[in-house]
Amino acid sequence: MRYKGTMFVRQVLKVTTLVMLAVLGTAVAACGSDTGSETQPAPDVTTFTEGDFEELPLYPDSEPIGSRTETDGVVARSYKVRDVTVDMVIAFYDERLQAAGWQRAEPALRENTEHRADFVNDSYRLELSAQPIRAPEDPPTQLQVVQYSLVLHPL
Repeated sequence: MRYKGTMFVRQVLKVTTLVMLAVLGTAVAACGSDTGSETQPAPDVTTFTEGDFEELPLYPDSEPIGSRTETDGVVARSYKVRDVTVDMVIAFYDERLQAAGWQRAEPALRENTEHRADFVNDSYRLELSAQPIRAPEDPPTQLQVVQYSLVLHPL
């Protein structure tokens, strides 16, 4: 009796092994390279070269907030900087970008505590927005932490 039981277990193990090999072979074949010519079409958008956004000036001692995002060719990144005012950040970008050949696209807009300035060159439009991170009772001229965002659009 013992001999017949051992033979049965061996048969079950053989069948199980064969089934597992068949499943594994199917999975490996499915993961293999696709030799078909079907590919996803490239989106019809203008994108930046890798260095364009990195070439923008940053206010000294700026710290990135979160990660850089890119959607449909538009690249954005937020930063924070300490011991400044919003006006100091806007003035820094005004000076640096205009010296680099950018033009102010429209006057800075003030809406409550948020400032915005737009700049353009031959290839891009840059939106700069900045706002203080402070208590409401702090005077606007007091040095504070400022959060600002740069959004670069292809033209």
